[in-house]
Amino acid sequence: MRQFHRHGYHATSVQTLVDCTGIGRGSLYNSFHSKRRLFICALRRYISTRQQLLDAALDQPSARGAILGVFERLIEQSRDGCFVVNTSVELAPHDREIAQVVAEAFHETEQLFLRLIDQGQATGDVAPGGVLFERGRWRAAIRQRTASFS
Repeated sequence: MRQFHRHGYHATSVQTLVDCTGIGRGSLYNSFHSKRRLFICALRRYISTRQQLLDAALDQPSARGAILGVFERLIEQSRDGCFVVNTSVELAPHDREIAQVVAEAFHETEQLFLRLIDQGQATGDVAPGGVLFERGRWRAAIRQRTASFS
């Protein structure tokens, strides 16, 4: 996963994957059938791991604290760039399946923020005024981004 994350799909050769994983070329192909399949598995694992980190940020006493925690974890996790965003640029415009995986990941993140904003507004932890405008801009930006992959 790290090799793809740091260098991208096209800059990662099968031989590099063999060297990094210690798995023989034959075993790699028997397990994943192709470099692309391995890439998709790595991307899905990254998304799953990222979601677990984001879910951990939800253990805050307030929605505002949870929102800040989510941002802190996203920043922490993205020191090498975001694997999902990198994939959205490198592969999603040319690959429907990968575009769908990326769109789902963006959608999950959007839904997390929208739930937290709604929760915070319901409890008075997040002001309803300006946040609604920003909430709409957030949703529009995510939708525009994911629509470009369809």
